[in-house]
Amino acid sequence: MLYINVSERVLQKISTWKKVWLPYVLYTSLHNPKYVYLFDCVFSSKLRNDSLSLLLSRRIEKEYLASSENIPFKFPLYPDKDCQRDVLEYLTNMYREQSLQMHQNVSFEQTDYLAVRMLGVPSAMRKLEEYFRQFSKRSPLQGILNDIQNMELEHKGIAYSLFVFDGKMTYNVIGEKLIQMKILEKYLTGGQVLEQLFP
Repeated sequence: MLYINVSERVLQKISTWKKVWLPYVLYTSLHNPKYVYLFDCVFSSKLRNDSLSLLLSRRIEKEYLASSENIPFKFPLYPDKDCQRDVLEYLTNMYREQSLQMHQNVSFEQTDYLAVRMLGVPSAMRKLEEYFRQFSKRSPLQGILNDIQNMELEHKGIAYSLFVFDGKMTYNVIGEKLIQMKILEKYLTGGQVLEQLFP
């Protein structure tokens, strides 16, 4: 079993916080062997938002990756049923399909631009707004995915990482580091959602 090592000294400081080991999809890169790459599979599945796999991805030093038959700290271990796939392959296919759908549903033509600029045609304005709205939602994540693919990452299975919750705050523990997950917190509605995810 692979997991991200945590410091016992840090755990003593947060002894009253709720803790859970969460599975991540693990990748390595031949171009950058000092690091491993972790992609979310639990939150993206539970919150039904595939984009979170990219938004919550992490790059950490390989020295923090450890292997053992049992994880040394006996906190709850979340099932890895949502992580049994190559996340990058799935996301690549998903964004490719979305890109095709976007151009099929809303086309951007020169006549639309001229109709808006010269004549102020409302229907042409709505068409352009919809096109750029779709583009702005998808292109940043597509760009992240393209950069990741250029690293030529290799799928290596699953690694567990420790998460801790203190009221509305969510942290990931890596070695002696306590890293606040600000992006994740925006998708969670306080402790009630966390209780539903990890009863």
